[in-house]
Amino acid sequence: MNGRTLTPRRACTFRLETVTPAFLHGAHRPSSGRSAPVEAELRASSFEGLIRYWFRAALADHALLPGECSRKSYSNCGCLPCIEGRLFGSADHGRGLVFRIVDAVRATSQEKKLLLPHKNSSPSPAIPAGTSFGLRIHLALVNQPEEHLRAATAAAWLAFSLGGVGQRSRRGAGSFAIRKIDGDPVGLPVAEGFAGVDDLANHLRTGIEVALRAIRALGSPRPPGAVPEFPMLTPRAARVQVVPLEARENEEKARSEIMCKLRDFKDPVFGLPHLLPAAGKPKVNGRHASPVWIRLVRLKDGQFAAVQTTLRSATATLSGNWTRIEDYLKSSLSSGGKIIDLA
Repeated sequence: MNGRTLTPRRACTFRLETVTPAFLHGAHRPSSGRSAPVEAELRASSFEGLIRYWFRAALADHALLPGECSRKSYSNCGCLPCIEGRLFGSADHGRGLVFRIVDAVRATSQEKKLLLPHKNSSPSPAIPAGTSFGLRIHLALVNQPEEHLRAATAAAWLAFSLGGVGQRSRRGAGSFAIRKIDGDPVGLPVAEGFAGVDDLANHLRTGIEVALRAIRALGSPRPPGAVPEFPMLTPRAARVQVVPLEARENEEKARSEIMCKLRDFKDPVFGLPHLLPAAGKPKVNGRHASPVWIRLVRLKDGQFAAVQTTLRSATATLSGNWTRIEDYLKSSLSSGGKIIDLA
């Protein structure tokens, strides 16, 4: 930016802290040629991908589908790929946003943490819990509208409040706490801590409403249809709930507790990790991610809570028995969980 100071209207910075280890791996690999990572690395591109995912999920039912693109005016087209491309870039156009890691005391780490704590196995390099850093988002072009920064900021808030980044991020690893948002153009809620599950649920309910409003300002509502082809953060395709855990202080125990609970509901619908048919179900093929995102939050008294966001799509519906997810979510609420209604 030629040394110029970016005003809050042109940029914002998320001040983040890792709650659980982030298994983020960069380009550094062993000289032996093996695929095992040497160190974990905070990379802006990893966060950009996460934020783009949640932007698409939030905007999806307020934009035309890819097949409805006019292909006439990229700058004005209201289809999802064109709107998304104007912010994050596409194969034909540059991106309108820039993401940077700033003020990182520890941008890389060779410290190993258990990737699978419920099995007491798979130690892997990770950015450890308690690491603080900033993620800066700014508009790339002088004529870029402020609405794009507002939407990206809102999508980032959703990404850090409902999801995580890195390996096992859908099972509690790579969870973050938002400590502050410098130059927030939206007015998103930030809390120092949460007194309990009710407090956390109210915080998320308010923030999700504000974030969705900022993102959907770029589009317009479309009629509801069948189960979407991709994840959407809408009442008909998503569910968000907050569940208290028994684990206190120790994040590995919290991640282990989640995995032990999931064992009782094991099914391909929770995700296929390999490019092989599911056991006993030769027609269920291919790798796909779990439709259930689990983010861990440490409450003020040291107890952990899980924010569970389920995004239903046609891919997840076809791979396994969806009722197993419904059973798991219902079981989770029996311990005093709260459901967050979506608009």
